[in-house]
Amino acid sequence: MFNIGIISGRAQKLVNLYDFEHPVASGDTNFSLLRNGSASYYNAGSNPLVPNMWWIGPANSVVGDSYQARWTLQAGTAPSGPTQNVWTNIGGGFTIVWLSGIRSRIQLEIRDTATQTTRASCRIWRGPYAP
Repeated sequence: MFNIGIISGRAQKLVNLYDFEHPVASGDTNFSLLRNGSASYYNAGSNPLVPNMWWIGPANSVVGDSYQARWTLQAGTAPSGPTQNVWTNIGGGFTIVWLSGIRSRIQLEIRDTATQTTRASCRIWRGPYAP
């Protein structure tokens, strides 16, 4: 389920992303970056947290207000969610949704809003699109 290779952790070690294979389910699934610094995915009726995904600094309930994320389709059919290739504030919620039957791989990036410097990136995929 997890590919633990960190492919980026530039400049700031408090932000961390790693490649993630989203389990294929028969229904809709999603992947979310949450305002409190955690990440989760919805699959087959459960919503488990993804360990050590995006914020690994001290606990902070509003850390997402200081960061933005964007996604870009790399292969397959585009999932839905925030507009592709547009930086979106994580504090307002950032969720990518794969409707039943959608299979693809996306590139996900996070940057801080103060300097607009990209701090981390990873690939997330559902289906036969492993990098």
